[in-house]
Amino acid sequence: MMKNIFLNGNQKAFESFKEQYGTNNFKILTEKLLENDETLTLFKNTDLINTPTEEQVLNAVMKIEYVNIITYCHDFSASELEKKNDYLFFSSIIILNEWAVNYLPHIINNTSNIEHIDILEKSVWLKLKDSIKRLYEIYDELEQNYK
Repeated sequence: MMKNIFLNGNQKAFESFKEQYGTNNFKILTEKLLENDETLTLFKNTDLINTPTEEQVLNAVMKIEYVNIITYCHDFSASELEKKNDYLFFSSIIILNEWAVNYLPHIINNTSNIEHIDILEKSVWLKLKDSIKRLYEIYDELEQNYK
């Protein structure tokens, strides 16, 4: 259940990004994020216990050159700050979603001999949902600076 809530919420967020910035920009952003060394290092340093946290993901996103270039602020106008906030937020969701969909299943398969793996898996989905919730809170806090 938590898995479906997480994945469905992410898909709605992705549609929101596409509506605002375009499908092509979403594809480019996703590609740039997922091929970046910061993201790959983050993925390598995770497991069932040490899942990616919102802080780790945001730190990785802020180090990604493409995101910094596309969200560069010339005069720190409200529209520039909103775009920067949107890209940080949606980039974080893209990375967490990628980890959950493409890395977590492999981690679970490689640790399936652990007792109570199903409970551990449920706790991972709960932690991921909590990370998304915290990202929304951070997004709202940053939004107050330019609204």
